[in-house]
Amino acid sequence: MSSISITNLLGGLLSLADFGADSTGNADSYPAFRAANASANGKGLIYVPPGTYRLASSFSPSAGVTVLLAPGVTLTGAGSLTAGSGGILDLRSGNLTVGGHLLGSGAAPSMAAGTDNGATPPDPVVDTGASDTRGGATFGSGTTPAAGQQVAVTFATAFAAAPVVVVIPRNAATQALGLYATSTVSGFSVSSASAPAGDQANTTYSFAYVCIG
Repeated sequence: MSSISITNLLGGLLSLADFGADSTGNADSYPAFRAANASANGKGLIYVPPGTYRLASSFSPSAGVTVLLAPGVTLTGAGSLTAGSGGILDLRSGNLTVGGHLLGSGAAPSMAAGTDNGATPPDPVVDTGASDTRGGATFGSGTTPAAGQQVAVTFATAFAAAPVVVVIPRNAATQALGLYATSTVSGFSVSSASAPAGDQANTTYSFAYVCIG
């Protein structure tokens, strides 16, 4: 199974109209879909403008290619349009269908020890390859930590609205803390229901996160 990243979605914009598609639905547009897919060469968007398009055969875009269906598009014929190993961004319904993986990318957020992480705690360590949308980190504790905020995360780029943040403990010591997250448009807090042990190295506790906004 292949992967689709946001970079792939923005790799290039091709209009189906430029490949001989018939927007009246009289002629078969399957050859136009195939030609546009070949031209995309594994990276980009195939834009389907408003109109009626007949598919005599079923079509799926290649990995890294996404078909963008504009409002006002009607698909007819014996064939169907499926994501396959590519993707379909349906502006008629607001749905994004992905046949591979949807990968986050971009700059990593910054992280600092939280207000309840104890006196003189070590700095958290952000995973290599982490981004605002997904990643992970390890952290420790200072002297006499308490339950509450253990890690303060600041997004590299603020969200338009506070995202939903899911935090997943990655070892037994972290699971025992009872982690939870609260978010704002600019970042999120990783907090614990129980106090960590004191004076722990920044490799002791470990979590992964996913942000959806």
